[in-house]
Amino acid sequence: MNLSFSKDEPRNTILTLPDGRPLYQIETPSNFIGTRVTRIKNAAQNYADTGMIEWHTFHSTNIHVGQRLVEPHKAGMFSS
Repeated sequence: MNLSFSKDEPRNTILTLPDGRPLYQIETPSNFIGTRVTRIKNAAQNYADTGMIEWHTFHSTNIHVGQRLVEPHKAGMFSS
């Protein structure tokens, strides 16, 4: 699947299909202190939250897909 960014900023963009239809919206507020949260929204579902990334400075980043917390492993696989 070929997706395009609407802007040259992967933390704040809309991923579009080759025909121009939006698929996902990615929003990350600029937060220099504390936790930064990236929200991924599904355009086909009225921009409902699909996933979230909690960026942490001093400990592991948390990735949520739906209501599940997933953790990256060194082998490149995820677990919940």
